[in-house]
Amino acid sequence: MEEKKKGNGLSRRSFLKNIGGGAIGTAVISTGLVKSDPAEAYTTEIVGAGRRKTAVNLKVNGKNYRVEVEHRETLAEVLRDQLGLTGAKIGCDRGECGACTVIINGRNMYSCSQLAVWMQGKEILTIEGLARGDKLDPLGSVQLQRYQFRIDCYIPPV
Repeated sequence: MEEKKKGNGLSRRSFLKNIGGGAIGTAVISTGLVKSDPAEAYTTEIVGAGRRKTAVNLKVNGKNYRVEVEHRETLAEVLRDQLGLTGAKIGCDRGECGACTVIINGRNMYSCSQLAVWMQGKEILTIEGLARGDKLDPLGSVQLQRYQFRIDCYIPPV
């Protein structure tokens, strides 16, 4: 009896034969009957002192800072962790909530989506730079009122 071939020329019988052969091959390899060398799935990552840091000159709130940053560090992390300017909050860490907003060269930008190494030679103004002594600038108080509920969503209660 002759098999009828339709469309792409693959019959049900030949398809099932191929599937069966693949299943047998998988079973033979997984049971260890055929010796295979283990493959290294990921390349090893350099940790600790091997990570490269770059010196970056930042002008934040009118003051010049020289900081050593890793290439993967965001501006928000550097502002908070190295410079101690905690006004820009890391809320969503995806550039969606606006809690990390700073002014870079006169434009509002999310500091969590800007790498610190990109900020060489740029003017950065944070909410601390808008303050006059202990009193917030009107823009700063509006920002605090507007984003407070969003910040509370991301920070768990203590």
